[in-house]
Amino acid sequence: MARLVLFALFVLIAALAVMALLAATGRARTGARAADRTAATLPARQEDSMPGTIRTIAYAALLLLLTGVATGVIGGG
Repeated sequence: MARLVLFALFVLIAALAVMALLAATGRARTGARAADRTAATLPARQEDSMPGTIRTIAYAALLLLLTGVATGVIGGG
């Protein structure tokens, strides 16, 4: 069991290292391009493609699923 936890920890650290490397190289590339741009960028806009009712139902279903898994009712065995 300890080997499995250590392996999972190793995979997590490796994934974080790769993500940090990609973020650093991406930031370097976009920083060079952003310095060339003189126009202001548009502000980020929030997506509202999902209706509010469906969003509320999905959120409630997610909470029920998380509670069921955490208590062992769903998939606990």
